[in-house]
Amino acid sequence: MNKNQADLAKLPKHIATKARITTSGEVEWQFGDAPAAIKALAKAGFIILGLEARSYEDGTFEVPLSSFKLKNGDYQARVLAAKQAALNTLDREDLSWDKLDWILITWQ
Repeated sequence: MNKNQADLAKLPKHIATKARITTSGEVEWQFGDAPAAIKALAKAGFIILGLEARSYEDGTFEVPLSSFKLKNGDYQARVLAAKQAALNTLDREDLSWDKLDWILITWQ
């Protein structure tokens, strides 16, 4: 079991089972499930480091969406700030979510 798989075991089962682990060990959720995954990861104490949108319709197409810079300070405050930054990213109206249907989430 790799680190991401062990981390997924800390999430509610209904969220963890919707995750897809890529052949390289990265973890992604369908766009509609990504907000719940972000919230669950934060509730489990993880800091969301970044999001990437992906489409597999015609091969693999990736769009980096966000990255959160870790700063010194209260750990829980960083968890909450990173969660909110990730959720704000998914609220962007300038992206075509009908084509970018998978959201890769990285965390620490």
